[in-house]
This record gives sequence, C-alpha cells and structure tokens, in this order.
Amino acid sequence: MRATRDLEWPADPDLYRDIAQAQTIADGSLLSDPFYRGETVWHNPLMPLVVAAFSRLLGLPVHTAYVRLGAYWNLLGPIAFYLWVARLAGAAAATVATFGFVFHHDTWAPDWVTAAYSPWLFAMTSSQGLFYASLILYREALLRGSRGRYAAAGLVVGLAFLAAAPPALILGGIAATGCVCGILGWLGPRPAVEMRPDGTAWRMIGRHVLFFLTALLGSAVFLYSIGWRYRLRVLNPSPMSWEWAGFGGPSSFLSVHFGWPAALAALGALAVIGARRRRPVDAALLGGFALTALALLAHRWFFEQAGILFPQFVPSHYFVFYLKALQWALVGLAVQGLWSFRSRLPSPAGVRLGTLPPGIARAALMAAVALGVLFTLPQYRSRGYLQSARQAALAEAGRPHLHETFAWLRANASPDDVFLASPDTALRVIGPAGRKVVLVGEVFSNPYVDWSARARSTRAMWRALLEGDLRTFRALARAFHVTYLISWRQDQPWLDALLEERNVPGLSSAFKSGGVRILGLTP
Repeated sequence: MRATRDLEWPADPDLYRDIAQAQTIADGSLLSDPFYRGETVWHNPLMPLVVAAFSRLLGLPVHTAYVRLGAYWNLLGPIAFYLWVARLAGAAAATVATFGFVFHHDTWAPDWVTAAYSPWLFAMTSSQGLFYASLILYREALLRGSRGRYAAAGLVVGLAFLAAAPPALILGGIAATGCVCGILGWLGPRPAVEMRPDGTAWRMIGRHVLFFLTALLGSAVFLYSIGWRYRLRVLNPSPMSWEWAGFGGPSSFLSVHFGWPAALAALGALAVIGARRRRPVDAALLGGFALTALALLAHRWFFEQAGILFPQFVPSHYFVFYLKALQWALVGLAVQGLWSFRSRLPSPAGVRLGTLPPGIARAALMAAVALGVLFTLPQYRSRGYLQSARQAALAEAGRPHLHETFAWLRANASPDDVFLASPDTALRVIGPAGRKVVLVGEVFSNPYVDWSARARSTRAMWRALLEGDLRTFRALARAFHVTYLISWRQDQPWLDALLEERNVPGLSSAFKSGGVRILGLTP
C-alpha cells in the first residue's frame, strides 16, 4: 500500500496499454480496441473491466484506480494459493509453501517473472487468484463427481481466460489430463474397462464436455472478438512472441533454476509419485500442471532448435511464473512428507517424534512464520516492484505537460477522434485518455491488425507533411479518420520546428503546453 497509495500513474508500459483498455470500457465500449478505431478487443479484458467498475464506484480516475487497486486485488493470489496447497497437504504445508511463494526472491530475473504478491496489476499477477480457485474447484469436481462442480470449475476457468491466456491454457491441460486419467480408471477404485453408456469413462467424458462448454461460455465475449471477428489470424506476432532476453536456452535456464527450492520441490514430486495410488486425483492434477506448463515453455526452444517456424501462443515468462508457484507447492508437499516420515521414527525413549499437541504445534508454526517474516522483511522492502517501480512512477507524474494534454483530451476530444502521433505519445497519453490513434508501438498493437501497413502509412503521412505534399497527407488522413495531430518536441523536434516555420493549410492550433502541441485537422 505504501508503494502505490499516493500514485496517479504506473511505471511500466504494459499498464498504460491496460489503462487504455479500462478507459475505453469506462467510456461505454466493452469490445473496442483501446487504440484503433473500428477494431475490437484483443487483450484479456477482465482486469480492465474490474478497474473500470471500481473507478466508477470509488469516483477515481481510471488511471489512478489501476495503480491503487493492485495492492488489494493481488492478495487473492497468495490467499487462493494457500487454500489450494492446504487441500493438498494441510495447513502447515500450505504455510511453508505460501511463505516461500511470497518472501523468497529469485535474483536471476525481474520481479514480474517469478510468482509473488505484487502491488501492480500485471495480467500474470492479477489472474493468480482465479487460477488457484479453478484448481480448487476442479479438484473438488474430480473428488465429488458432481455436474454442478464441473460446471462451476469450468466457469471460473473461463473467467481466468478473460484475465490472462496462460493460466487458462495450463488449466485446459490439467483438465485434459484429469479426463484421460478418469477414462483410464486411474482416479477411482475401479478401472473403466468398458465404454458403456452408463460407465465411468462416458460419465467422465460427459462431465468434462460440460466443463469445457462452461469455460467457453465464461469467456464468450472475448472469444467472439479474437475467434469470430479475427478468426485468430495473426498479422502482428510481436505481442505474443516477445521474450525476456534473460531466459537463454534450456541449459542456461536449468542451471539458473536448479537451486535448493527446486531440489526440495523434486522431493515433493517424488512424494506425489509415491502416493499416487492413495491420492490419484492430486497426482493427476500436479502432473498435468507440470507437464502442461513445461510443454508450453519448451515448445519455443524445441522448434527453434529444429529450425521450424511455429506460432508462439504467449510469451514464455508466463509459464516460468506459474512453474515457480508449482515449485513452492511441491516444497510444501516435501516438508509435509518429511515431517510425516520423521513422526514415525521412534526416539530412544520409545516416544514417537513429531506428535506435539495441536495447540503447541500451531503456536510453534505461528512463531516460526513471525520470525521468518521479521528476518525477510528488510530484503522484501527492497524489491524492485516496491522501491524502484515507485520511483519510476513518481517520475511519470513529474511530466506535467503530458498530463495537461491528457486532461485536454478527456475534456475536448471524443472517443472516435483519431490522432496522428508518435507511438510513445499514443501509448502513454492518447490511449489512456480513451482516444484513438493511427499507430501504437508494435508490442502493444493489436496482433490481428497489420501493424506494418499502419506503420508505412504513418511514415508516409509524416513525410508528406514534411515535404508539403498536402494531397497525399490528406488522402491518408481521411483513410484513417485522422482529426488531430499531436507534436511533442521530445519525440519529434523536427515536426515542432516545421510547424513553427510553416503555416500548413487545414491545421489549426487547438492546445499547447510546453513542448506539446495539438493541432486540429479540418475536413
């Protein structure tokens, strides 16, 4: 809360894209692309929708609500993670796992790559609560066999897909694993040897069909845009294929990751394998989780090595993020297994170890957690997403001319107005104001819209303006419905000088603040 409670703007460009989507929703366009007129939503819309609702409820500007809500909403992640591990291995194991989840910090990568509790509403952190809630509900569905539980689990998976695609892909793989295990009779006391209409296998298939149908229903609004409208035809792969450079190849990745938490997690995995006959549902869930996330992470490396072009669904760091969480769940299982083994060892006095009265055991655990928090708190406070991100966000607030421009846009331009501007101004000012642009940066642009064609047209408009070719400039401007032009001296000093020297017919000054100038384009 201290990191974000007095901030107005975020530090990371990803959040500016999400603020633009939230402002578009708040202005009444649920399915509109936040940057391009006439296009529809392509990025998962749940969190922007939630922020737009909270903005209306609390009377805050959308960009302020996006910054300040994260400290509260993201608590759902560690809480749901704790509840999930508690169902797998009990409260003590869940406490150990959640402590590592929250307080252990990998120094090898940025904070947004490793699973944790963060005050920033990145899609990967804000979707965690729905992911672990889905795991809890799906586990209950497998154990109880109720159609209602399968439907409820599928609906939450659909909502998770509205929040972020990677957790939904992992959940889909887990459900497929559970269905196959159920068909083979590995989840119950009797194998399903026949595919009779009333047999276990057909019931399992029917319930998973219900599960996936409700998941599709829960995400239908988003699927309409990317599936029906765009047919999943990617014209700009950059938003999906962007990769953090620190991952490297498989060997360097494994050498970095194989530390003591991974070794302890391997013990937890062995404990799950050893108990698979007694706890087949948990073995299927954890196995499906690990196999799906690893497969989605490794497919890029495999096809790159083979020299085969293969579509990248989403950036790989999402799957690393969830694998780090699985690691801590397995650490909790390992600790629980080691403690159970120790409690069966007789002491020299003939008394079994580990049989403390429940009250004393609970108090000891609470004391250990309190000491652990006190020990790790200084390091936790120095994390990048608390200190350095806050400083960067404060620097954003120190650009008054851009914020005055934002206020003018909100007061004077309409949601259908299109601005010719630099990609950075489009991302950080025009989109968050809920207005449209000709071009935004490639990584933040709609993957189902031809970014290269827009970039060529944008360059042609600037060149025509520079050369005084007003016919070409106006023809392209009409094609993209351009109504305003923004010049920002920091991004385009040549344009600012040009407008000072030359009176361009059809362009009239509408706003000026410092190095920022807005000109209206008359028909």
